[in-house]
Amino acid sequence: MKNLKINKFTGLPASFDDFSLFSSEEKIKNIIIKQVKRKKFITILQEVVSDENAVLLKKKLGCNGFRDEGRLCLQGDHKVKIRNVLRELNLADENLIIKHASK
Repeated sequence: MKNLKINKFTGLPASFDDFSLFSSEEKIKNIIIKQVKRKKFITILQEVVSDENAVLLKKKLGCNGFRDEGRLCLQGDHKVKIRNVLRELNLADENLIIKHASK
């Protein structure tokens, strides 16, 4: 027990420095791709995403977005890249579902 190193900032043992295990938000489970106009799509993240994570998502995907009824809507069809970006940010649930919605 004497060899246990303590992190000065957190007061926790150094082995607990992996903060990805302590996520304060829900993982994203459902993503809907919806066509809003002729060839225009939006990607809707059903679960609540913090403002910081929303900014990171928009920056990594190279798109704009907005909030609608507590959901994050990203402009464009991002079904190819969104899974990898969410995993990179540790926001994706293991059983992430991406589906297309009709108008």
